[in-house]
Amino acid sequence: MNTDSTKRKVVALMNRKHTRLLLSLGLAVLVVATAATIAAATSTPAASPFAGIAAANHPRGTHDAVDAATAASMRAEDAVNATPQIGAHLLGESRSVGSLPSGRRIYLVPTDKGGLCVAVANLAETCSAALSDASPATFTIIDTDGVGGAGPLAYGVATDAVRSLSFSVADRPVTVPVHNNLFVFRGRPSDGTGDFSPATVTFTDGATSILR
Repeated sequence: MNTDSTKRKVVALMNRKHTRLLLSLGLAVLVVATAATIAAATSTPAASPFAGIAAANHPRGTHDAVDAATAASMRAEDAVNATPQIGAHLLGESRSVGSLPSGRRIYLVPTDKGGLCVAVANLAETCSAALSDASPATFTIIDTDGVGGAGPLAYGVATDAVRSLSFSVADRPVTVPVHNNLFVFRGRPSDGTGDFSPATVTFTDGATSILR
């Protein structure tokens, strides 16, 4: 396999985060990991990892189960303790929270160290500490085919208190509303992942905060 052609680009613009790609053979590639990730993952698990996320805070049903390919990749990572700072995935507690425009399902999967992973089926996974007032959203950018292709995709999950996220892409201001705790934005083909600024969240009460 030519890894140069199969490796996809990912940028995660938020502290306390670990992002990896889910490749066709179930391999995991660590792309971004910050020192704060280690500290965040050692915290005591919250009573409910889905507190404040209405789209996920419901009794688990069959539709909440992670698809087989993505679940296999997570189990393979856990089997070799690839990310001890994040902890093992609690696949039996996953929740489906919607999908990308392409139809790929998006799941929230808690970990046994109090982390919370946002996984896009057979594509990418971002893990961080559970969402909170201080850290109310995730913000991940992926570019599957580079500049000139389909355009980078920014997406994430936010708490019920977040109304929208604002950022710039190649100096163009963008505001993306949050619907059912999800937001998705597709950049232009000429945009690169490095053209995205850090995001600012706007809460339902009008207050704002920069994601760090």
